[in-house]
Amino acid sequence: MTDLLRVFFRLTLLPVVRIVYRLRALHPERVPAAGGVLLVGNHVTYVDSFLLFATCPRPVRFVVVSRFMKVKAVGWFLRLFGAIPIQPNRPRDAIRQTAEAVAAGHVVCIFPEGQLTRTGAVGELKRGFETIARHAGPGAVVQPACLHGLWGSIFSFERDRYFRKRPRRLTVPVTVAFGDPMPAAEATAGRVRERLLHLSTEATGSRGEFDTPLAEAVVRGLKRHPFADLFVETGRTRRRYRRGHSLAIAVCLAERWRAALPPGEEKIGVLLPSGATPSLIALGLILAGKTPVFLPFDPRKPDLSLLAAPVASLGLRTVFTSRVFAALLEGFPWPADEDGTKPGTIVDMAAEFAAVPLPKVVIERFAVLLEPKFLAVRRLARGTAAANPAPGCVLVSPRDGAIATLDGTSILANAARMTGCNFIQHRQRLFTELSQSTAGGLALALWLPVLRDAVAVGRSLSARGDLDALETVVREEKIAALAVDPETAVAIEALAADWHPETRSRVRAIFAVDPTGLSPAPNRVESGTQPCSVCPVWAPDSLGLVATFSLADPNAGAASEHLPQFGRRPGSLGRLLPGLEGDFGGADGTLRLRGTGGWMETGLRGHFDPEGFLFPDPETF
Repeated sequence: MTDLLRVFFRLTLLPVVRIVYRLRALHPERVPAAGGVLLVGNHVTYVDSFLLFATCPRPVRFVVVSRFMKVKAVGWFLRLFGAIPIQPNRPRDAIRQTAEAVAAGHVVCIFPEGQLTRTGAVGELKRGFETIARHAGPGAVVQPACLHGLWGSIFSFERDRYFRKRPRRLTVPVTVAFGDPMPAAEATAGRVRERLLHLSTEATGSRGEFDTPLAEAVVRGLKRHPFADLFVETGRTRRRYRRGHSLAIAVCLAERWRAALPPGEEKIGVLLPSGATPSLIALGLILAGKTPVFLPFDPRKPDLSLLAAPVASLGLRTVFTSRVFAALLEGFPWPADEDGTKPGTIVDMAAEFAAVPLPKVVIERFAVLLEPKFLAVRRLARGTAAANPAPGCVLVSPRDGAIATLDGTSILANAARMTGCNFIQHRQRLFTELSQSTAGGLALALWLPVLRDAVAVGRSLSARGDLDALETVVREEKIAALAVDPETAVAIEALAADWHPETRSRVRAIFAVDPTGLSPAPNRVESGTQPCSVCPVWAPDSLGLVATFSLADPNAGAASEHLPQFGRRPGSLGRLLPGLEGDFGGADGTLRLRGTGGWMETGLRGHFDPEGFLFPDPETF
């Protein structure tokens, strides 16, 4: 009878689980066909056990806290599938029972974090599984298994709660990646953690959506929620750029530039202060089959000498800017032609926007609303692949003029990583004035809003610099987080102490986005639970991506209900975003990171602690 019930539930429940979570198993053949296996997984949601059970080629038994067995309906179901009850206050008995099950040849799953993640990242692995593996006998192996893509689903801690929320979508694509079995003697907490991060990176790279051409992803992203905000710019007047309207503007600009820009020039410079305008220009260039190059420019202290080498290296002949800065751009370092001349064209962005006929913008706005997505993609994006097979974007760092070239795959993957944890929440309103010529500004002010539905809020150039007026912007625009440079983050944190309590409570974090990894901001963390305080973020310009994140300790107010979790540590740059792995196997023992495009050198020295926090060495540079 018991076997019949198991078969019944397999036939009825597992298909539903596979449909709702769109399950995909990566390397299930790595699971040994026979013998004891201790399956070690990361813990994201309350349904992790079902997902592992549905994807593992062998029956899986799970270790559960004994109090769940006392709930009649739940306990009966758990006993039916051979769950192993343990009592947290009797760890020796728990280790013995689990080791005996593995020694008997079963596949037993344990979640060594001991709790569901509230940060979205892999936390510290408790070492109890090491003892279990060693007591299970010489034939037992430890097998890491990573559940990837679950953050944001209904039973994760997304939106700072497990329950009492509406699902954002009906189905969730989830990948369960199985690693190679490890002998018990080699399965330390540190090595298993490294394997889990590697599997997360492998699962991220296997997602076919990242092979989508960037222009197509832009069209699909902006057609979602066409009436929602994309960019907001405050100042003397408030400018609101809705998603659908922004797509219509970009389409009209792209059509104009296909005819107006020289066909042989793939890269076009964008020399403007941060804001909505350079982002709209970039979107238009991408839809026109061009690659935007974000050049650093601070009108308060312009340094054109920094641009000479990158402009020559990239062969730029056309640069978009504003006629307001014409006097500042005299002597722009155009690369010399063969005959010694320095040809180059400065294009006034205001004139370009004004040249787009208003009726055409109106027609495109109606098309955005009425045209099916697949037809819009075919009409607007498919032609760009022929013009430029790998359009992406390029940034030139304002620190040293270093060039970072990003293809569409890396841009899409970086945006997905930022929303694959508790770093940036769905449709969050983010205040940022970071330049798009920095990795942090490019990711947070452009690609996160366009591809992942966030809202980038900033101030007009004339309104910047007055931090005292920032409270009004935060309150009126309902800002949930701020992303600024480390020096500004520390200044805002001090000013925020005098803000209205309601305004302070709304702000989840003040992200100190640092391109070097060596800013003083990480050492300013005093209270892990204070929401409106500095949270370090590392975004190296040389890589063009956001690498680490920090946040206030999640759900610290409910400490009596669960074990504590830490979102940041003093002196740390935070944890790596899910989908990135790192080690110190680079040149001279420096950190290297691996994402969808392989290993990347950072030049940073330091170490990871058992919780996964990255601590930089101040003597790196």
